[in-house]
Amino acid sequence: MPQTTEAPVAPAVEPGTSPPRRSRWVARIALFLVLAAVYFALPNAVVADSVRNVSVAESIVHRHTIALDHFRDTMPTKGYGVDELNGHLLPYFPWAGSLFAVPVVAGYDALHKLGVGPGTEAKIAQSGQNDWEFEVFTMALVVAATAVVMWEVAILALAGIADERRRRLLALLAALVFALCTSALSTATRTLWVLVKHRRYLAWYLGGAAVVALPWLLITHANWGTWLQPYYQPHRVAGENTDFWQALAGQMVSPARGLLIFTPVLALAIPGVIIKLRRRRFDSLDAVVVACVLAHWVVISLFPHWWAGDSYGPRLFTDMVPFLVYLSLPVLEWLASVSLRGIRYAVAMVACVAAALLSLFIHGQMAVFASSHCWNNVPTDVDRDTTKLWNWGDPQFLRGIVRYVTGPNTRSEETPPSPRRSPRAAPPRRRSRETADGGCSAASETRGGTARPRRRGGRAAR
Repeated sequence: MPQTTEAPVAPAVEPGTSPPRRSRWVARIALFLVLAAVYFALPNAVVADSVRNVSVAESIVHRHTIALDHFRDTMPTKGYGVDELNGHLLPYFPWAGSLFAVPVVAGYDALHKLGVGPGTEAKIAQSGQNDWEFEVFTMALVVAATAVVMWEVAILALAGIADERRRRLLALLAALVFALCTSALSTATRTLWVLVKHRRYLAWYLGGAAVVALPWLLITHANWGTWLQPYYQPHRVAGENTDFWQALAGQMVSPARGLLIFTPVLALAIPGVIIKLRRRRFDSLDAVVVACVLAHWVVISLFPHWWAGDSYGPRLFTDMVPFLVYLSLPVLEWLASVSLRGIRYAVAMVACVAAALLSLFIHGQMAVFASSHCWNNVPTDVDRDTTKLWNWGDPQFLRGIVRYVTGPNTRSEETPPSPRRSPRAAPPRRRSRETADGGCSAASETRGGTARPRRRGGRAAR
């Protein structure tokens, strides 16, 4: 009788154990791809200060410089976002962000050599064409990758949850909140933490920082003759704002720029810090993160143009979003530790879900309805009429859905786009793809907001 051999049985995975490494990588890649696709597919995108990033990336790839001289005669929106120094055109806004677009430009031009597409330089220079598709695609990849990193950070921060599967799911929830419910990093003050708590790693930390900082400083000095671009000069926040206290409040509760208004889910950072303090688990890293957020709040409030020109919500607080998500994580850990039948759990869960859904609703408007951004200049320009920043009768965070339901107020909002002005005095009005005349007028705020193509946003914070 022939003998039969049984196939080896894989060992059972106990509930709550860590998933295999391969499964974890599959989950990371899946999250990255899904978020990148969502970001790129959303119909409304605003590109303003970073308008030259792809052009600079093209110069880096093909000319090994950040100068834009070869675009002098073909550059769309001439004069915006550029400096002219010693006969050369240089980007006014931070050039380092262009490095993210370098792989995109290289890939697109490689396809061009194979006969696909016109090539980056030709596309940027085409009449009526701009580089927004490249930029939106690039930043969709960058922010999606950042969300994956936030997922891993949350997994580590929620180490107090014993059940591995539950911990990873809650961490995924935190990453999705970061990715979809905020205006989705900064490195300020972390060197002090390394110096105090991890001195043995200080040399490695400084070495890694030097790899990034030295080329940046040398390239900046070679082009501008100074170690900092004009954009980074300290005089821009050197106490010029006479409305500091209004700005400090506005960064939090303005109906046009308030962090707690546009992203209420980040208010969970406050109970998150309280939970850590009560459990005596508030360590030096937490203190540095809190100090960074508070210092950032003060600095952006010193900026005279604290509302950041034509933008949506708390634009200047964007760098702090990862820190605030991190500070909110103890709330998830607490929810995982209390009784599911308790009244405290029910109240806390309802509050958290409501805050997350409200944040998703508010930020989703900007991704779908162009009228959310047109609030900046319809019916009046926010830079000329700063009372709009406190107008609860027409808050920016509701403009998109209100215009979708009711349509534009044609009796009061038929103002044409403002004329272009000197690029050094203030950036020009960005032309919108919503209308034939290229402006954010009332006629552009039709009910078909979801069908609008991407368009460029407005005035930058100088």
